Amino acid sequence: MTASTIPMGHLVYEVDAEDVVTRIDGEWDAFAAQNAARSCLATQVIGRSLWEFVRDPALRAIYEALFASIRGSGGEKSFPFRCDSPHQRRTMRMTVRDLGAGAVRITSALEEVASIAPPLMVVAASSGAELLRRCSICLTFGWRGRWAGLDELLEHEALFDRERPLRVIYAVCEECRHDLARLAASPARRLGEEPVTADRV
Repeated sequence: MTASTIPMGHLVYEVDAEDVVTRIDGEWDAFAAQNAARSCLATQVIGRSLWEFVRDPALRAIYEALFASIRGSGGEKSFPFRCDSPHQRRTMRMTVRDLGAGAVRITSALEEVASIAPPLMVVAASSGAELLRRCSICLTFGWRGRWAGLDELLEHEALFDRERPLRVIYAVCEECRHDLARLAASPARRLGEEPVTADRV
């Protein structure tokens, strides 16, 4: 896959057998700039371990299991996830493909966009018992003993001060853990076969 053949709205990166980022394609830099993540520009990422950019141990364990299930399979697996900006809800699909020799290609494709009005700025925090948890996969919030969507939380304006970012601790909700563990345990899809997916977001 070359840059000229990557569809619009796609972010692509590849890692080697040691999970070091070796290649970045697609709209990666534009996406990083749009999300005020200049530290994640391609020039800052290539040659570094992917795990330097994955803070949550639970999320890392999920990706490691998924990568392990793909390597040597000659196939691919995919799942939906959310990657919102302050102004937009963005539903995307991640496809993980075996490239051989331990290398893996990860492609994230934009599937659906909706507006968030007024905008909501969310920033990651490392600790704080009073802070909301947020799922790194589906972006639901851990609230009142369960996981709730953004619309439900927005009904409770007392939770938010739109003048300041909402600080959250990222985790992985139980449903996403279950779905992705099941995906990792399933056989990979080979070209010409029905896709192997986890479709809940």
